[in-house]
Amino acid sequence: MNAHATGPRRRWLPATAALTVSALALAGCGSTSNLDWDLRPSNRFSTSTAAQQATAARPQPDARGVISYPGYQV
Repeated sequence: MNAHATGPRRRWLPATAALTVSALALAGCGSTSNLDWDLRPSNRFSTSTAAQQATAARPQPDARGVISYPGYQV
């Protein structure tokens, strides 16, 4: 076998292996809709419900297509 044929393969093999392992790990997660991303200890109070309701609905654009947020301050 030619030495040049195995050289480039060895360069991309670790990257391919890392991408494959990452994809399999993410696929193994399944549904994350009921996962609580708050990683603090669970014996304290929970803020997950408040965090899930913290965002408001997006306002509809006006005739020009501009979306304005009435309570937004810079």
